[in-house]
Amino acid sequence: MANLSLFEVTQSKLGSVPITNGQLVVCTDTGNFYRDLDGTRIALGNSVEKISSLPLAPLADKIYLLTTDHSLWYFNSEWIQLSNKALIVQVAAFASLPAVGSESCLYVVKNQNKTYRWDDADNRYYCVGSDYNDINVIDGGTA
Repeated sequence: MANLSLFEVTQSKLGSVPITNGQLVVCTDTGNFYRDLDGTRIALGNSVEKISSLPLAPLADKIYLLTTDHSLWYFNSEWIQLSNKALIVQVAAFASLPAVGSESCLYVVKNQNKTYRWDDADNRYYCVGSDYNDINVIDGGTA
């Protein structure tokens, strides 16, 4: 079994990318998607789209490459992170958050200027950061 890796390149430079078992190659200018297997590069289609923010109505089974260097796949109404880096997802409003989040993501709700994290055990979002102007009282306890 080969290790999976993701490589981004423009279509015109695809020929200069060495074939490496387990490698997925996306052409950022065309969305064409390839898989390297047993010394051969196999075309998988054009199911990849490079974006700067998550779409409000994502298409099923499409892979979205965020320009923040994170790769997401929308499958069965869920966002699946393909890269191993922490992901920050920005949405316009709380209602735009995915119904089920990911514990490896932080979610920024722009109209609230708040940051949330998803909890799988409780199946909900928790606010972990807020605009300091929203803080009314800071209780220092008995310190």
